[in-house]
Amino acid sequence: MHQYVLGVYDFLERMIERYPDMLIEGCSGGGGRFDAGMLYYTPQIWGSDDTDAIERIIIQHGTSFGYPISAVDSHVSASPIRTKYISWFR
Repeated sequence: MHQYVLGVYDFLERMIERYPDMLIEGCSGGGGRFDAGMLYYTPQIWGSDDTDAIERIIIQHGTSFGYPISAVDSHVSASPIRTKYISWFR
């Protein structure tokens, strides 16, 4: 896993060198790619795919203890999210 992360950093470094004006937004991937190193390359990171308004408050609040809130990107939807409770595998 460590080599993978170093490879991602290397890829992003080369992208930024080649396209210095490009803004890259990161994705948490379940929290697996939300780390301080990624903030160097992606100044905004999608903190979670969960858009439920009440749950986002909890996610944003908790994330703010370790990261600047300006770095945590999100969308908010109605609460509760109806689609969360639909079984797609009926």
